[in-house]
Order: sequence, then structure tokens, then C-alpha cells
Amino acid sequence: MNKIEIKAFDESYYFEELDNGLKVYIFHRPDFNTSYAAFGTPFGALKIKERTINEHYSFNPGIAHFLEHKLFENENLGVIAAFAQIGANVNAFTSYTETVYYFNLANQNHVLEALDMLLDFVQELKIDEEKVQKEKPIIIQELNMYLQMPETKLLNGTFNALYHHFPLKYDIGGDKDSVSRITLEELERCYELNYHPSNMALVIISPLDPALLMQRIRSNQDRKNFKKAPKIYDDDYHEPKEVCQKEVVQEMDIKASKGVYALKLDFAQYELVDIRKIEIGMRFILQLLFTSINPKYQKWLDEGVINYYFGFDVNLNKDYSYLMFYGEDIQGKELKDLVDQEILNAHFDEKKFEELKRRYIGASFQEFEDAESFNISFIKDVLAGVDYFKEIKIAMEFDFKDLSRIIKLIDLTNYALFDLKPKIA
Repeated sequence: MNKIEIKAFDESYYFEELDNGLKVYIFHRPDFNTSYAAFGTPFGALKIKERTINEHYSFNPGIAHFLEHKLFENENLGVIAAFAQIGANVNAFTSYTETVYYFNLANQNHVLEALDMLLDFVQELKIDEEKVQKEKPIIIQELNMYLQMPETKLLNGTFNALYHHFPLKYDIGGDKDSVSRITLEELERCYELNYHPSNMALVIISPLDPALLMQRIRSNQDRKNFKKAPKIYDDDYHEPKEVCQKEVVQEMDIKASKGVYALKLDFAQYELVDIRKIEIGMRFILQLLFTSINPKYQKWLDEGVINYYFGFDVNLNKDYSYLMFYGEDIQGKELKDLVDQEILNAHFDEKKFEELKRRYIGASFQEFEDAESFNISFIKDVLAGVDYFKEIKIAMEFDFKDLSRIIKLIDLTNYALFDLKPKIA
């Protein structure tokens, strides 16, 4: 077990890669009263096409979410109830890019037991045909509930307008048809490919001695046998650079119309560290232009051009990248006009930028004290192949002059407009 010192942040953690490939990160917090652990795989909703050296696999959308559901089952006692018996809270989430299982526990006498429980239930898939079929209506009901939410409809509709084939166009949970098609064999194959220890990471924040924690983890893993891990590659979705549909209008039983203006960007040829710097820069740019930092923002509110529902999102990756602007009582075309004008005529105030950068860095340091949030952020970065601390350092070293370079990377010509309007009786 190696101790990694991050001197720039007066921070450190312990790291070890076990013989089976599991990567373990331990943050020692002797003054904490609660322990936190997160165990994850970079298998999320986007991975519906994978390949090994010899084979290609296609999976139904929603299968990562389905697997998460099934791993929470136990023949004798439900996982949630088992953790509750020792005073621990356990949960999980599936995103587009990962699935993470985590717990927190205030009673330090049961932390080692909770670690065993976390590793054991995630590392053993016990399902049969009956259990698979029984789960399908439960998940479909959950999906139908989310589809009644305007925000879900807005996001799914926008992604469908942007993408032809890339699985961002599917809901994280899939849909009724894809969930209905999922088979026992498909779930087992997905689990075999993506839940091997060499594909996973465990992050712990605890007042307990790191050596004691590490000893328990080694012991847990040593008593288990795992097949040799296949080398997994993401398959090509052959996604065109152009958007799928320029303009889409849908109706829903809502009181106020909602609009989205989304830009489909391409950073496939960039190195990951460069993409991270560009994303941080774009976040700075969007906050300087489209929040109260910009004097025009209050004017837009006063004149009713936007309301407090207005917002934006930026997500840049090698496989997919987009900027998204959304608003209420405003159409996508009107959002486009507003956004384009600000971007094309952007002038940045260096003093405001420095204030924004300090705020951004301050928020990052504050996250160190929010152990649960930090635990999840850290494991998400690990699973994405990103160094959490280097990202903060990128922000700290970001130069005002970089803004003018990065704003030129925003392609305003490759866009989609999505409007969600009240249903007419």
C-alpha cells in the first residue's frame, strides 16, 4: 500500500492495486465520525456495444441499470435491510458512464463488516429466469414514472435530436421495449465483462487505520476466485458529426412551454487532459455570459426574456460532446438567438474572471469537507480515467487569455432545437 501525497492541496491518500486488479483508494480522516465507501465500475448506460479481441457484443439499452437492480437482491435478506441492521445506509446509481454502489456508517465497530457486505453483494450475481422476468415490470413502471416528468422528456427529446446512433439518445433505464427484451444470458454476459475486479475501483474515507481496512479488503478478495478478465474495448457507433434533427416539437400535459438549444461538438481527436481544460474553460465562459455575473442577465429577467428556469449544461468527452441551453416560456429558436449573439459578441472582464475562478477553486476545496460528495466525485473521476486533483490544478492554472481561444471551439452551426409545448385540448 503506497501513500500518495498531494502537497499542493495538503492532501494524501493510500493506494493499492490488488493481485486481481482491484484498485483501492483510502483517505484517512481520523477526526471523522462517519465512514464512507464507494465501489464502482465504468459500466454505464452508454455501453451497449462492447468488443473483445475476438467478439462483438450488443446489449439492450437499460441493461446497466437492470444489473444494478438485480445486485441489490439477496436470497436471505435484502441488501438494504442487511446494511440497516448494522446502522449503515447503502445505495447505488447508474449514470451514462458508470455504476456505483456506496454506503455510509457512523458506527465504526461495523465498518469492516460493511466493507465485506459491499464487496460481497456486488461481486456475486445470483439471478435466474424467474427473477429476471419479475424485475421487468418493476423497472418499466419506474421508467413510466420518470417519463411523466417534463425534464426527462426535455432531456431525452434533445438527445434524440442530437444523436443518430450514439446511445445518449436512450434513457439511462432504457425503455419499455428494450427492458422487455433483456435476457438472463445478456445480464450474465454484461456482468462477466464489466464487473471483474480489474475493471473496478473502491474508494474509502474513514477514521479507521488504513492498514486495517486494507487488510480486510485483501482478505475478502483472497477468498474469491475470478476468471481471467477479458480485455474490453468500446465498439464504434459510427455516429455522424451532424445532428440527427434540426428542429423537433413535442406536446405534453404541462402548463408552460419549455425550449432547448443544443450544440453537438466534436473533440474526438483531443487528448483527455486537453478536453478537461476546454470543458473547464467553457464552464467559465458560460457563467460569465449567462449568469448574474453578466449585467445583461438581470435585464433579460426584467424584460421576461428568460426566467429563473433558464440554465445550461456542458459535457465534453472523446466519444460525445455537447452544450445545452434550456428555458421556460421561450422557444428553442429564441434561445438560439440569445445565446448566439452573446457568444459571437463576447467580451470578457478579467477581474470578473478571476473572481469566478477563485469561487470555482473554493468550491472544489469545500468538497473535501463534504465526504459523501467527495467520495462520489473521486470515484467517478477514477472510473473515467481522470485525476481528481489534476482537474482542480487545471482550473487553478487556467489563464484569462485561454477564454478567447476556447470560445472559438464552439461550433454554432451544428445545433438542434427542441420545443416541449402544452398539449392543446
